[in-house]
Amino acid sequence: MCGRSRFTIFSDPNFASYCHCDDCRISTGAAVSAFVGFPTADLVWQGEPLTGYKSSKTVTRSFCPECGTSVSYEDEKLAGQIYLYVGVMDDPDRFPMQEHTYISEKLKWLHINDDLPRTDGTGAPREE
Repeated sequence: MCGRSRFTIFSDPNFASYCHCDDCRISTGAAVSAFVGFPTADLVWQGEPLTGYKSSKTVTRSFCPECGTSVSYEDEKLAGQIYLYVGVMDDPDRFPMQEHTYISEKLKWLHINDDLPRTDGTGAPREE
């Protein structure tokens, strides 16, 4: 939002998803979050560093320390990957969503009008 932290990505995304889980909803303040995943090595940060918050045992959510914008999600079980909220992209239309995850946690009043796959977990393979 404030432009103090920027990034450049040097690859296509390997994952794009709407997430309906309680944690994403609480961390973003939105009814559903949308994010795209990339290899961490293909991302270069410019400007001010983000602030990370360890929201669970393996997950760090990062945000701009100036304006508070939620920017990314990293999970130790998804080593070498970073997930960026699509709303922070300069051209979010370039990143169509591929699925709905954690569908059992979807808000009851939220109606989905697409035919994307729905899972009660995530399609991103996690290390156990």
